[in-house]
Amino acid sequence: MDEFALLRRIIKVLDEHENLRNHVKLVGDSLSDYEARGNVRKAQEDWEPVQSDDEAQEMERLRKTFLVLETGLQNHFTLEEELLPPLIGDFLTRALLIEHGRIKDGIKKVKSSITGMAEVGLTRGEFLSRDSELRQLMENLRSLIDSHAQREDSILFMLKIVLAEKTG
Repeated sequence: MDEFALLRRIIKVLDEHENLRNHVKLVGDSLSDYEARGNVRKAQEDWEPVQSDDEAQEMERLRKTFLVLETGLQNHFTLEEELLPPLIGDFLTRALLIEHGRIKDGIKKVKSSITGMAEVGLTRGEFLSRDSELRQLMENLRSLIDSHAQREDSILFMLKIVLAEKTG
């Protein structure tokens, strides 16, 4: 691949980082919408351990929003794992793969938690516990993705400077 093509692909990866950050925020916003409805439910004196149709639809929207994020991350990781190794060397490539693995583990945990929240018939205590767990897992994942993207951005900006210099 010529240097100009590499430069274009690096710019694409940098743009994708911004898109992924925005989508992580969207998932967080979806979680907040679900939380607002859950707060109304929690405040009710007559807690019923059944999931309403509205709540089931909210969980389905959250699941679908998260699936879009997961798919986007998988595609992004594939691009990075193809593009970056020849440019960053063995040690940084290994670090990249380790971090991608940690993010993938975080994704599995969030997906499992979303599935657990969708169960019908949760008691109030179970709902509150699972709700808290989902929030914490999502915040951990957001933090992993954000810090990983920041580290990659630094490397990519340096590569971009060199390639821009070479391509004039």
